[in-house]
Amino acid sequence: MTHKLLLALLAAPALGCSHTRVDPYADLPAPSHVLRVPTQYKTIQAAVMAATLGDRILITPGTYLGTVVITGPARNNLQILAGGGEGKVILQGTHMQQTVGTCKFALEPLCPERAGFFLRDVSGVTIRGFTVRDFGVGATSGIGEGFLLINAHRNRIEQNVVTRTDMMAVTLFNSSHNVVERNTFYGNDPDEPMRVGTGCGVHLQTSVGLSAGVTEQNIIRQNVMYGNPFSAVMLRRAGFGNQIVNNEFRDGGAWGVTNRTTNGTLVENNRITNHTGFKLSGKPRPIGSGVGIDIAASSEVVIKSNTLQNNSTFDIEWDGTGQNIFTANRCTKASRDGLCEP
Repeated sequence: MTHKLLLALLAAPALGCSHTRVDPYADLPAPSHVLRVPTQYKTIQAAVMAATLGDRILITPGTYLGTVVITGPARNNLQILAGGGEGKVILQGTHMQQTVGTCKFALEPLCPERAGFFLRDVSGVTIRGFTVRDFGVGATSGIGEGFLLINAHRNRIEQNVVTRTDMMAVTLFNSSHNVVERNTFYGNDPDEPMRVGTGCGVHLQTSVGLSAGVTEQNIIRQNVMYGNPFSAVMLRRAGFGNQIVNNEFRDGGAWGVTNRTTNGTLVENNRITNHTGFKLSGKPRPIGSGVGIDIAASSEVVIKSNTLQNNSTFDIEWDGTGQNIFTANRCTKASRDGLCEP
């Protein structure tokens, strides 16, 4: 072997020995600054308050207590990222979060403590990788969320787990163009003694009096939701153009998807199975009465290419009002002819 060849072989990179580090946040914009919890800031809330437009907050694995409040345009485009891999960063509530006043639906803006993450009048925020659990104002209150968004637009809630809230995993009030993607929402306000038992995965609604915004053009995509007794996804008086696509909804209560008084929703390519109704009496639907997709008092809704099985009453239920499209849905039990294609 010549001297030149030996030098070339020594200089060449070894095959199969690359140690290139993969950036887990390569899909996100480069941050203005990086803030670290708890090495620089003891709490997530302290880091949020110190952050400015476009900053990234990295959270070390551990359990962190209480609500994180993110409000106002000065907090736009924050990236709040849980480190260490799935389930390593826990945002922990106590079911007794409310500290001022009485938390009722008419007073949503006064009640940030009811939620794990509270976003209001803010846009472009990404929250990724958290386990959020046990938030609300009491097990018998039926009030509480993992994520509560009010007049919050173009945010991303992704790769989180939310469980055991006192009502919803995510609520969008008067908020638009948000993406809720690749999350797992299960067992929220479970249907068991000493609880209201009407928990949901995602709730979308436009509420008069909260703000001028409309809950429209949101995307609920590639999530897994199970064990939520009311509905995996509930739309009530929401705006036009919300999309519920490529999700798995299973082992729930009254509905997989319920869309009421909401026009222009797309419900496509979801797998919705084993919704068997409430377990306890006194709920909006009778015990054992479960529906995969429920459409009522709505128009221009597209229900397309969904797979529905083992929903106890109907795979698809439609009240017959509005001009809606049902096509290529693989199911067997429907309230009207033509909604299913076995």
